[in-house]
Amino acid sequence: YTAGFMAKRALDGTYKAGATFVKSLSRDLAPKFGSTLVKPGLGLGVFVAMCGTAYMAHFNAPNFFVDAGKDEKKYATIVRRGFALSVLLNVAVMVAGYLTFGASSQGLVLNNYAVKDSLASVARLLFGVSTVFTFPLAYAAVKVGVRGVLPKLSEKAVVAAPLGLITAIALL
Repeated sequence: YTAGFMAKRALDGTYKAGATFVKSLSRDLAPKFGSTLVKPGLGLGVFVAMCGTAYMAHFNAPNFFVDAGKDEKKYATIVRRGFALSVLLNVAVMVAGYLTFGASSQGLVLNNYAVKDSLASVARLLFGVSTVFTFPLAYAAVKVGVRGVLPKLSEKAVVAAPLGLITAIALL
């Protein structure tokens, strides 16, 4: 949805100079186009860090291999297709964001869109839902790790220990 919505906004002119949505944006979020594509500084470092974490599903790779029937050829095909789709979607979002906002594109480009843009509001909601419901994938890997390090723990303790630790950290 988000890539499609962003492509629509990049092409429909609703964020061109003087358009309604642009008038409601603060100066730092409004589209800026000029001769500089990449600005050195903290923003570039954040972008590089985001690129490094964009494909961090490695902790589930063994589970995916088992789900592929431990067939290396099938697993390799799944991995190639998954990475290709992921790269395609990430590039589509980056291009659409840059074509819409130029140099003012934020690290989380959804922050650039006007609050009154209903399509952007839906994208923000879906992003939040995606973030919340992706957590169990990472948590499943934590449980596997705890079982590996502390194999004598009961199932309740394997669930409770990491959950308690994560909750304590969140409350700090």
